[in-house]
Amino acid sequence: MTWTKGYHEDHMAVLVLLAKLEGNLKDLEKGQYNCGINLDFKEFGDIIKTVIIPHFKKEETDVYPQIAKIDTTSEHIIDKMLEEHRQLYDSFGDYLQAIDETDNQALIRSGHEILRVLGHHIHKEEELLPKLIKKAKKI
Repeated sequence: MTWTKGYHEDHMAVLVLLAKLEGNLKDLEKGQYNCGINLDFKEFGDIIKTVIIPHFKKEETDVYPQIAKIDTTSEHIIDKMLEEHRQLYDSFGDYLQAIDETDNQALIRSGHEILRVLGHHIHKEEELLPKLIKKAKKI
């Protein structure tokens, strides 16, 4: 199923990056800010722009519509996933702005929001997608 190609790999890679982000946020909260951490925050910002947002757009145009075709009872789940995307787009914007403005408090706030919502979102998709793919193969 080409509409799911690469999603698991993207999810696993982002979970690794979220663990790194979490460690960097903890260091920043302890006042251990340095050039290396700053570069890590900027690198994660680049990943948001070049990997995560395009991944979301593909989900919104390809994956979620396919899920709706496979499982007509999934509308509530898809609506929740889309709401999480909207929430994350806002957090991504706050995070990127915090980096540009070197606003450590906003960076910590938005970073923790991204950790919480994106981590949960990925785990939910990892639980949901394999079940729906299996269901689709039976159809």
